[in-house]
Amino acid sequence: MIQTQLQRSFRLYRVFNEELETCNCKIYADIDLMDFEDSILQNDRLIMMDCWVSMILENSIVYDVWDDIDPSTFGMLKNSVLQCPGSPDDFMIGALIFQKLQSILGDAVIIENLKIETDNGAGIAYTIHAAALEHSLPGIEDWVGERHFFDKPWWLRSDGSTLDMIPQDDEDLDDKPDILIDLSQFIPNRVSSNKPAEIIRPNFQFKVITHDDDPE
Repeated sequence: MIQTQLQRSFRLYRVFNEELETCNCKIYADIDLMDFEDSILQNDRLIMMDCWVSMILENSIVYDVWDDIDPSTFGMLKNSVLQCPGSPDDFMIGALIFQKLQSILGDAVIIENLKIETDNGAGIAYTIHAAALEHSLPGIEDWVGERHFFDKPWWLRSDGSTLDMIPQDDEDLDDKPDILIDLSQFIPNRVSSNKPAEIIRPNFQFKVITHDDDPE
């Protein structure tokens, strides 16, 4: 196995104590590119990952779903919204990004570990190893509840979404909300085309996730 390092920089707006603060982030990930034979698929997954970081993660609003916040106020903004299962500190953001990137990459690129640095965090950098993710993030029932539209939380799905919705008691679980973003639309055609890719943002109404919704 030969490792190389992936580096990306992006900006977030995270909500702390009812205040919106700018957060400039850098991530460094040790990745394995040599143990996957299909180089075309591998390259496509890397393109999808880059598009998620630059088009969806960049400038997104990050907040703790358990906080007493009305997320519908974000609806007037064009920013993506990234839901956190806890305080959006550096470690939580790093764990979510690590898991989402690996979900997008699948088995085409293996992330061994991810280091995150921010300009307004605790003043330290966190290096998260793959084995630590299993105990860092909740499963779908702890996250959304026994009734859920999708089998996995957003960070375990390979699409571009960064949030989940809680179904009403009388909602049909097969009538899924339009929150998924198809990242494959950004993979360039092997035949040249002048038509630019256009990201399709999800269209939905927020439902606040509260402690009452958290299954016991």
